[in-house]
Parts: sequence; structure tokens; C-alpha cells
Amino acid sequence: MRNYKNYIRNNKGSKVFAAVELIVIMILIAMIVLELCGMFDEPLWKPDVEYPIVNTHVSWMQTWYEGAF
Repeated sequence: MRNYKNYIRNNKGSKVFAAVELIVIMILIAMIVLELCGMFDEPLWKPDVEYPIVNTHVSWMQTWYEGAF
């Protein structure tokens, strides 16, 4: 005669699979929340306006630099 141990089993593999599945679902929920909050958008430190560099057309001869030449 068979008893309950043959029908009810505590399978450790199913517990590990459930734990990994729970971790993956939590990571996906966190990524969705961060995406909705705008954390993956462009950086906030990006400047609004870019100004050209002053005197960009000055040659080395005009600077009176006593270099290697």
C-alpha cells in the first residue's frame, strides 16, 4: 500500500525555479517603473545652448608663441 509520500513531494527544483522567476519579475517591474519615471532619458546636464569658441581663426603666428618653429 502506498502512502502520501509517493504523491506529495517537496521538489527543491521547483522552489529554486519559483525564486528565480520572482527575481526576474521584480527586476522587470523595477525597470518599467524607472522607464516611466524617465530615468533612461537623455542626461539632465546636457547644455541648452552651445556658444562658439572665441577667436577660433587665430593662427600660431598671431599668438607670438615661441615654440619649436
